[in-house]
Amino acid sequence: RQKLLFSKFVAMSEGGNTPLAEEKDEAKKRRIDDAIARCEAPIHPDFLVPKPVADVEPGSEPPSKKQKPNRGMNKNKERRENVAAMKKVASQQLCPRLAYLNECDGSDGEPRCSKHHDRETFMETKLPDIAEECPVLKALGVCPAGLNCRFSAGHSTEGKNVDKDGVPLSKNCSWHEKIPHIGVIPGEKNIFGEELRISLRKKSYDFSRAEELAKAWNCWYSQRPKDAEPDDERYSAPTDAARFLGPLVEKERRRIDLTNKRILAPLTTVGNLPFRRLCVDLGCEVTVGEMALSMSIVDGYQSELALLRRHESEKIFGV
Repeated sequence: RQKLLFSKFVAMSEGGNTPLAEEKDEAKKRRIDDAIARCEAPIHPDFLVPKPVADVEPGSEPPSKKQKPNRGMNKNKERRENVAAMKKVASQQLCPRLAYLNECDGSDGEPRCSKHHDRETFMETKLPDIAEECPVLKALGVCPAGLNCRFSAGHSTEGKNVDKDGVPLSKNCSWHEKIPHIGVIPGEKNIFGEELRISLRKKSYDFSRAEELAKAWNCWYSQRPKDAEPDDERYSAPTDAARFLGPLVEKERRRIDLTNKRILAPLTTVGNLPFRRLCVDLGCEVTVGEMALSMSIVDGYQSELALLRRHESEKIFGV
C-alpha cells in the first residue's frame, strides 16, 4: 500500500496523466498553435510583458481601435492650430515698412504693404514685451522688425523705431541702405529681389542671351566629332562660338585648389545656411548648399531661390 501511494505521488509530481496536467498540456498546445497561426514565436507567459492599460477618465470615451497611430512629424492637422495662431498675430501687426522706417506710402515694393497703418490701435492691442533688451539691436545696432518686435521697449521712443543711438529711422537713412527690410540679413549674399521673382513667375524675364548661348553651344558641339581627342588642335582651337561661350568650351584659367581643405558634404534638409555657418566657425573651408531644382529656380519659387543664399564667411561655396 505504501508503494502504491508513493507511485501515485511520483506520478503527480512528474505531471502524469492527472486532469490538471492534461488541462495544462491542452492550454499550452493551444497557446503554441495560436502563436504559430499569427506567425509569432511561442513564448512562455512568464516572459511576456503585459500591455499597459490607458487611463480613461470617467465620462470620456475610450480610443477607437480604428484610429491610426501618428507616424512622422509636422502633420498638417497638428499644425493647423499653430498656423491659425500665427496668422492671427500677423494680421494684428503693423505694416513692416511703417514698423521699421516709421513711414509707408503704400506703394509697391518689398516687403509688401499690409495696409495696417493704425499705430495707436496697434500699440493698445500689442502683446506685452518679453524683455526690455532686444538681442537683434544689440547685435546689429538696429532692429528691422521695428515696432512689431516683442523686445521693442529697448528701441522705441514716442511710438517710433530708433537705432542704438536713439535716432528715429526714416526711408533715406543709412540703416535703410544697409538693411532695406526685415528679409535682408546682414552678411548674406545671393538674395533675389521681389521684381526678379515676379518676372520669373510671370515668364517675362528676358532669357534671350541664354538662348543665344545654348544655340551657339549646340552649333559648336555639332561640328565636333564624337571620337575627337580632347587635345586635338583641329577641334580644340577657339572658334567664334567657343570664344563667345567662354569657359563652357575653353578651360578656365583660375582653378580652385581644394588640397587638404575641410569640405562639408552636400546634406539635403540638413546643410542649410545656419548649419553651414556653424560648420565654418568650427573650421570648415568648403561648403555646399542643399539640392536645388533648376526648373523651380527658373520659375521663381522662393523656396528654391532661398537655397542659393550663402553667408560672406563661406569663402568657397557650391550649389
